[in-house]
Amino acid sequence: NRLCFVAPCASLIGSVRVGSQSSIWYGAVLRADACDNGMSTNEKRTKDWEKKWLEMSDEERKAENQRSNGSEINGGMIVIGEGTNVQDGVIVSAKLNHTIIGDWVTIGHNAQIHSAKIGSNVLIGM
Repeated sequence: NRLCFVAPCASLIGSVRVGSQSSIWYGAVLRADACDNGMSTNEKRTKDWEKKWLEMSDEERKAENQRSNGSEINGGMIVIGEGTNVQDGVIVSAKLNHTIIGDWVTIGHNAQIHSAKIGSNVLIGM
């Protein structure tokens, strides 16, 4: 089952990937529009490139940013794992680096997550 639920008034902006059986609820904002790393939705990148980018160190990303567009911004994409629940009013951003949220995570309403890596089977309280 590769379906997920995104509430009509949730905002997914920029390079955001949501896993199957996940849900993004009302008023949630997932914002990866400040990323300047060639991973934005405007670019035609392959899955291999995305994997390579995720495996790069901060120094390698900085060098790639500099090489590709003259920027040193380390912003990134947002990856939401399978079966993850992003509740009402949550804000997730990826301004400094990728935000990666594992499988079967619950992020309680109005929580804020900025450029973080969160493992699987985690509860983030309200």
